[in-house]
Amino acid sequence: MNAMIFNGSIRKNGRTAAMTSVIADAIRSKGSDAEEYFLYHMGVKGCLTCGYGAGRDNAVELVKKILLTDLVIFAGPIYLEHLPDPLNSLIDVLYYVCRGNDESLSKMEGKRIAVALITDGDARATEDPVKALNALSDHFKADFAGSLTIPFATIENVTSSGSAEKIRDFVSVIMKEQ
Repeated sequence: MNAMIFNGSIRKNGRTAAMTSVIADAIRSKGSDAEEYFLYHMGVKGCLTCGYGAGRDNAVELVKKILLTDLVIFAGPIYLEHLPDPLNSLIDVLYYVCRGNDESLSKMEGKRIAVALITDGDARATEDPVKALNALSDHFKADFAGSLTIPFATIENVTSSGSAEKIRDFVSVIMKEQ
């Protein structure tokens, strides 16, 4: 299985990066490939409704890779119940490229989409973003594989043994392990 992990945080050494690193290691430990992408540092920017699918940045190239992978994980910090802008931008381009295009839409069918989020507060802050990604999965006829939320996140508790176990359990679920 091939997995792509999209980190929407601005910080390459922050809490989300700590979480995605544990996710990637858990995927690799099961013999699968995992690639991490730091969207903010790749110049993925907000939609300009230009009609070109944000071709001015790397988002279109990432979408082409998404169409060839098995598992897509969107990861980021949640502030005010919203996904970070780089994640929203990538999702917008994914939708734009696939909308009304049966060939691209069928390439999303059966793929697994998961979400891994951290928050400074209560896990309830992640409910709307998780619902939105679940709906996106339905639209694409993809399998919403699951969600992970680490509330009150610090780098220390993201990498703690308890969170690491929770992350490994999440990876087992999203990879369809029995």
